[in-house]
Amino acid sequence: MKNGNGKKPDGLTRRSFLQCSAFVGGTALLAEQVERALGLLGKAEAGYLTPTEEYELAKAENIIYSVCLQ
Repeated sequence: MKNGNGKKPDGLTRRSFLQCSAFVGGTALLAEQVERALGLLGKAEAGYLTPTEEYELAKAENIIYSVCLQ
């Protein structure tokens, strides 16, 4: 909205508020996911993963070694 002299008012507009809040929310969500991933990586390197955290296809009995001769 413009004021009487035809210029936009200084300060926080609705659009800039939404942009800033989306940026802050996205950054917080990303930080949480990165923290969780680093925690799982640390546990995997130490060998302390629970059965629900393990990747099933990475087990030796689930790997099939083959060669495609086409």
